Amino acid sequence: MDIDSLAKSEFPSITNLPNLFQLFIAQLIKDFSSANFDSDFITQLKPDVQEIQFAIIDQLEKVEKISKTKLRNLLYRIDISEKQILKLSKNKTENSFNEILSELIIKRVLQKVIFKEYYKTKAK
Repeated sequence: MDIDSLAKSEFPSITNLPNLFQLFIAQLIKDFSSANFDSDFITQLKPDVQEIQFAIIDQLEKVEKISKTKLRNLLYRIDISEKQILKLSKNKTENSFNEILSELIIKRVLQKVIFKEYYKTKAK
């Protein structure tokens, strides 16, 4: 599944944003960099949700071994609550913790991009 398809399935009222993937990548870089994560891997991503999820999982696993605080900072920066994590964990018991986090990260970053674009066009 690509980012456009995910966006339309998660946010059915989305208008067709031709540069959605570029906006998503820019926001992901901003969030990861602000939380002092390595963001170099992001520029090489393709608009494939599974590839993006695997890349994020890889980064989460690297950081998880070093610093739980850094991981909490990323989740805070992206705006993912413990409540959201617990809710998705209950629904996806077969998924690992990092798989759940990566899914939440992708959805939240996508949501941020869509909301920004919506309010930007609405203000015009």
